[in-house]
Amino acid sequence: DITLLENELRMAAQKQELVMLEFTADWCTSCHYIKSRVFTAPIVSTRLQQINHLQIDLTEQPPLQSLKEIKDKYRVFGPPTLIFIDPLIGSGEIPHSRIVGKIEAEEFANHLETLLTIFNDSKIKR
Repeated sequence: DITLLENELRMAAQKQELVMLEFTADWCTSCHYIKSRVFTAPIVSTRLQQINHLQIDLTEQPPLQSLKEIKDKYRVFGPPTLIFIDPLIGSGEIPHSRIVGKIEAEEFANHLETLLTIFNDSKIKR
């Protein structure tokens, strides 16, 4: 629920970790592709180890009220949606970082590398 998510974001802020919210569902074929082909690719998995990866399962339809609150807060239409959050500046999304739909490993690895560089640079300046 939203309270658990906020607690996770607070813990990530204490650990100074970049957060990725992964909105997924059992019935989502693109989600299965991302999980089995993209996240497991060596160029991606090494970068994902540096990120606090939180998975939000939207399988149940209609979603539970607590999931609906999270979907509404982050303006998620459906899976797969990947949202990146810098918890050191609140629980808001990093501008222009969202990924919606299927993505390939190389493109995702480049995206993660850019986000990690920006996040780590901003961490040093704080």
